[in-house]
Parts: sequence; C-alpha cells; structure tokens
Amino acid sequence: MISEERQLTPRLAEVKSPEVRTSTRTTRRPNWFTVSQLEALRAEAVDPDTYLEAVNGVDGREWRDSVDKELEVLKRSGTWQFSEVPEGRRPLATKWVFTTKKDAWGKPTKRKARLVAKGFLQRPGVDYMELYAPVVRCSSLRLLLSVVVQSKLHLRQFDIEAAYLHGKLEEELYLQLPEGVSPPGKMRRTALRLIKAIYGLKQAGRVWNQTP
Repeated sequence: MISEERQLTPRLAEVKSPEVRTSTRTTRRPNWFTVSQLEALRAEAVDPDTYLEAVNGVDGREWRDSVDKELEVLKRSGTWQFSEVPEGRRPLATKWVFTTKKDAWGKPTKRKARLVAKGFLQRPGVDYMELYAPVVRCSSLRLLLSVVVQSKLHLRQFDIEAAYLHGKLEEELYLQLPEGVSPPGKMRRTALRLIKAIYGLKQAGRVWNQTP
C-alpha cells in the first residue's frame, strides 16, 4: 500500500516550472507635447475670460463680431440709455461672458458673447424689491406631453431670443460702461440707465414673467 502511494506521488525533480512569457513588443518613449502645443490646445479648449483676452486672441475678429452683435441687440431692444449717475447711487459692474458653440463632433460652429450684470452686487430694497418668479413643474410638463400623445396633437416649441431683454424694469438701475461701449459725449459720471432687464440681474426672471 505504501509503495503504491509513493508511485502516485510525483517527485519534485520531475515537476517542471511553467515558462515565463515575455512581451515581444518594443517600448518607445511617448511623444510628449511641447509647451507651444499645450498652449495651443488650451487656447482652443478654453473660452476667454475677459474682453481684452477675447479681442486680442487668435479668434479676436470673431469675438469682436459677436460683441458687436450683442451690443446691436441691446441697442435695438432699447435696453439702456446714457445718463449721469445721481449722487448716492452706485452703478453695477458688468462682465462679458464668451462661449464657443460646438457641434456633435466638437467642432466650433459659433462664437457667442453675452453681456451680464454682476447681480451679486445688488442691494435689497434699493436695486430690487421682489424676486419671486413662477417656474413650470416637471409633472405639469409630463402631463402636457401625455395629453399631446394620447390626443395625437402636434406640439410646437418656440425659442425667444434674448428673452430677458424684453421686460421693463420698475427700479432705477445704472450700469458701469461695459468694455466696448463708448459714451456719446462728455459727462461727469457717465453710466447706462437701464430701461429693461438684462441677464445677471436678480429680478430678471420676475420681470420677464410679468411681461405681457
């Protein structure tokens, strides 16, 4: 019985270790980006933060055209008028927001510039009174879509361009002259007296909701 167990047990000398497989691929050093290439990629991927950075950059002409288009829309809408700032009033600062519109493949299709007010500088009771503005509930939207489907109706969607620029303000607000805007004449404290709301104001949503 013992001899049979010894025959079944393999000897250590007869057990062969498996062969270690090594890769036959040749290693090579990765192609690192140069500093100029990284700056080019960053400039392409990141939109400008300031007005000067936009108009003086590689795509300065496109950004300038977008700024001129935004100012033309504001002028055509009667958003403001040039005025002197009364004593004791503090005009709000503004900021240009630049965004590159891209298609599904990530290719730039449009340069968009929008002038917004720094609403976080507004003072309650002076620059605004009420802020509440109703919004649509998701359940109401789902109910509407279900009625359209069950009744086999046609649904149309409308996009109002620069919607907030259509609401008239009740408060007396002044803006500092944005970059790219020049006063028509010599004034002591030239600013922009807001007639209609612009993006960034705390009450812009409420003003738009109350617009007939």
